[in-house]
Formats: sequence, C-alpha cells, structure tokens
Amino acid sequence: MRRAAVVCSALFLLACGRSERQAGVPAPPPPPPPTMADFAGTWRSMSVMEGAPDTIISQFSGPASEYDWQLTLPDRDPMPMQVWIDGDSLVAVSPKYESVLRKGVMVQLRSTGVLKGGRLVGNLLATYDSAGGQALARGTFTAERVE
Repeated sequence: MRRAAVVCSALFLLACGRSERQAGVPAPPPPPPPTMADFAGTWRSMSVMEGAPDTIISQFSGPASEYDWQLTLPDRDPMPMQVWIDGDSLVAVSPKYESVLRKGVMVQLRSTGVLKGGRLVGNLLATYDSAGGQALARGTFTAERVE
C-alpha cells in the first residue's frame, strides 16, 4: 500500500511539473499589426445583408494611406470612403448614397474587415434613413484582391 502511495505521489508531481515553455522558453512574439500597405489595392467584394436574399457585388480600392479610398457599386460612380486601421482591422465608412437593396432610401455603410488567408473578411452595418427614423441592418462581406 505504501508503494502505491509513493508511485501515485511521484506521478502527480511529474504531471504538475513545469513544462518546457514554463522552464524559460519564451513564447513567440505576436505578429506585427497590419499597415495600410497590407490593405492597399483593388478589392472585389461580395456582401450579404441579414434578411436580404441578394449578394451585392462591389469594388473598393485605395493606396497605402488613409486617403483617396473609393467604393464603386454596379452602374454607379465611385464614392469616396473614409478608412483607417483599428488594431488588426480596416475600418471603412461610406458617404450616404441611394441603397442598392431599398430603392429611393438613403444608406450609409460602415465596415470592419481583417485579412485572413489573403482575403479581407468582415462585418457590415448599414444605417438606412426612412420616414420613421433610422433603421439598422447587419451583414458580412468577403473581398479578394484583384490588383
């Protein structure tokens, strides 16, 4: 019985011992945060809003700075966008424009996206101006760099 207690105690101490990482091997540093250069270029985006059956195809593009970014919707002129980086995300805000999904209704789009496997993926928030006030709709997007 005494031998079993010693063996159990030894196994317990081995199981609770320090791992290699705890014994002085430092964890690798996190990757550096993205810069505007990581997002620069032209992107083809597919967006889906909650409750809407249609996929919206658009294109957005910009240089390796926060200036001169544009959003282009099908059969429309390019619109300027405000963009900046927050943490690992590219944040973009459009001006108000006539909605693709709700004819005659003005909308402003906000998006946040992160780079994953060469794509930009993220979330959308659309703010619609309607007779009864503002209405919000959420969505998602995936974008691939085309230039």
